[in-house]
Amino acid sequence: MKVVHVISSLEIGGAQKLLSDFLPILKRDFGLDITVIVFQRQNSSLEDKIMRAGIPIISLDTSIRSPKVIAKLIPHLKKADLAHIHLFPANYFAALAKTITKTPLIFTEHSTHNRRRAHKWLQPLERWVYSQYEAVGCISESTQKNLSEWIGEKIIKSRGIVVENGIDLEPFQNRTSKNALELFGREGFPVLMVSRFVPSKDQATVIRTISRIPDKRIFAVFAGDGETIESNKNLSKQLGVSDRTVFLGERGDIPDLIHNSFIGVQSSNWEGFGLTAVEMMAGNLPVIASEVAGLKEVVTGTGLLFPAGDDEKLTNLIMNLIEKEEIRQELIAKGKRKAVEFSIFNTAEKYHNLYKKVLNSSY
Repeated sequence: MKVVHVISSLEIGGAQKLLSDFLPILKRDFGLDITVIVFQRQNSSLEDKIMRAGIPIISLDTSIRSPKVIAKLIPHLKKADLAHIHLFPANYFAALAKTITKTPLIFTEHSTHNRRRAHKWLQPLERWVYSQYEAVGCISESTQKNLSEWIGEKIIKSRGIVVENGIDLEPFQNRTSKNALELFGREGFPVLMVSRFVPSKDQATVIRTISRIPDKRIFAVFAGDGETIESNKNLSKQLGVSDRTVFLGERGDIPDLIHNSFIGVQSSNWEGFGLTAVEMMAGNLPVIASEVAGLKEVVTGTGLLFPAGDDEKLTNLIMNLIEKEEIRQELIAKGKRKAVEFSIFNTAEKYHNLYKKVLNSSY
């Protein structure tokens, strides 16, 4: 089976990380012939991981907004038995290309929300785009529910399926401790958040929280990069905590950062699933997360939740874990058990089964 995966780029992000984890399994364990198509190369660690698995990455060398993508995409879709598409605007371009190629399409909905849903006039276009896909895999129940409310239950009822994200558990287990001073630039109680700096993520609440905590041993560590990083750095300066907010940028040693931190925080305005929360659980880190759809499904019962943007509540939860080691250890144990449910092999297997259903026209 020849499957093409199409995504705008393989920059560091949740959807991109998912591909780097499950595509090698589809090739190695299920024998699929996989090719990845991107609009532009990023020379990222995720690209390296995919290529090391023997999976070629082809760049269309076009802007993500250029309609030239369609013409360049068509020959690659024609060669494939099936195309699996990720994120906007790749989903629009692939839907348009399908009018010529007729290649069966699968789309993965990676988030419970996007900015297009703020514009009602886009609904007819979005309904047409999603109707071009034979199947739509949603990464959580909340993701599927919100999408159904946006484009209509009829479209999702005939095409939608929940395929939860997974992680490769092994890199997060049995790690050895490293020098905190070398990893973070300081010692104490690191509160780690691993996320891109984009509007869906809420690093600002974590920064405000640190400014509320008088104990200078407690500091925030941010791994990731993106469009909002400068505004968050400015906020840390304005609040007088620039010495207690560490901005690491993009990192390839996330398992080590997790293993050597004290508390993991996932602060989001909206979230499709919460892959980093699972990674933290697998790496023996207690998790505190925003109570938003998608993310709360992962964390409920195994971690702590706070209302999105509520830095006062987040402050109380952090201090509770700092002061009560028995509660922290209880959350670590619960999280480790929960993480096993989100194996990346399970995700790959579900998609492989979906591919076969689509190609057999039985979906």
